[in-house]
Amino acid sequence: MKLSLGTTLWRTQGEHDRYPKAILEDWHPEIEHLLWQARAADQAGFENLWLTEHHFSHHSSASAPSVILAHLAAITHRIGLGYGIALLPMHHTILLAEEMLWVDHLSKGRLRVGVGRGHTPIEFAAFGIPREREREYFLEALTIITTALRGEPVEFQGTVWQTPRLYLTPGPYQRPSPPLHLVTTSEWSMRQAVRFRAAPILGIDPPAALKRQLDQFRAFAAEEGLSEEETDVLLAQAKCTRRIVVSESRAEAEEEVARGMAEADEAWFRYSQPVGDPALFAPWTPASPDRLRQGWKSETPGKDFAHIIAGTPAEVVEQLRALEAETGIHHVSTSVSNHGIRRAFAEQQMLLFAEQVIPHL
Repeated sequence: MKLSLGTTLWRTQGEHDRYPKAILEDWHPEIEHLLWQARAADQAGFENLWLTEHHFSHHSSASAPSVILAHLAAITHRIGLGYGIALLPMHHTILLAEEMLWVDHLSKGRLRVGVGRGHTPIEFAAFGIPREREREYFLEALTIITTALRGEPVEFQGTVWQTPRLYLTPGPYQRPSPPLHLVTTSEWSMRQAVRFRAAPILGIDPPAALKRQLDQFRAFAAEEGLSEEETDVLLAQAKCTRRIVVSESRAEAEEEVARGMAEADEAWFRYSQPVGDPALFAPWTPASPDRLRQGWKSETPGKDFAHIIAGTPAEVVEQLRALEAETGIHHVSTSVSNHGIRRAFAEQQMLLFAEQVIPHL
């Protein structure tokens, strides 16, 4: 099993009431930290580097994913570079397809295309996307993009997009097309993953729930007429997300988990607010690290805690192997600089991943 690294540009230190002041601060050190992560992950042996697209948040690293991935293609050598995910309704579909084709060439075939609809009210409002039509926007965009990524002529007449017959240039570097991944957070999206022959991007659910989702994918694939071999190929690329915190000291790992979960609470709280809600800009009182630690270490941790893997390198390896055995998932997305992680600790983690975790998976 190999890990694929998902990374988001977190505000790693600072006061919890910093929003929106943080937006106006000097971002360059944070951007340099993102680039450091990419270079270090490339050298450490991570399989993929994923960028999670979000907008209008000081937690996000990828409001312009194509721009960032093009640069990462120039400063890395072997690691896969993925939209993890691209929010299709938020883009002009033809332009995004062209950008993806360019990244495929600039990376010499290291591109991975992960896609999804998005879920935050502020993003849909800012880009003028009616929430009641989000599936329509998504499906039309995905149809056009997958056609373009195969190097086939694009001609489409839909309710959202209409385009005459044309070829996008350059054509794909990878043949027949770059690998496609799709977020599967519902039965509807799981069926779309099967329909478009996309590997499922699962999430932070407990192992038993992840296993049920893979079984559901296999059942839908059989209904769609996919062979077992085709289905096995797609499921071999399935990935889930885990908050992995590794330290030479288990106590230090637990402390970083508690710190990070407090920051994650803020990110999700703000991002879920209705458009215009003053809570989006209000000062934030973080949750108690002790409460978060208790929730994580309980005998029956909820979904918010079931995705945590933490401890010494040997303990992290053991937990990852157990996850693989329970679910059959071979690809795990994480971040060495997750919410709230101190920058010095992130650098320490990268060394431990490289020297004591990845070689033993």
